[in-house]
Amino acid sequence: MPRTPAWLTEDEVVERLGLSLAEVYEEITARRLPAQRSDRSYLVRRSDVETFLVKRSVSSA
Repeated sequence: MPRTPAWLTEDEVVERLGLSLAEVYEEITARRLPAQRSDRSYLVRRSDVETFLVKRSVSSA
């Protein structure tokens, strides 16, 4: 999958969500955060990260 501004790397997702890499992997494997495999890592759509943030803030309110 080509790297574009619409896709974030694992490290970018970690930074954006304020989670550890292990926590991001947990969210991906639990299918709460959609992601695409890219070689040995994952890419996540920027829009899916934003949706995840909204859902997380609503559930913690």
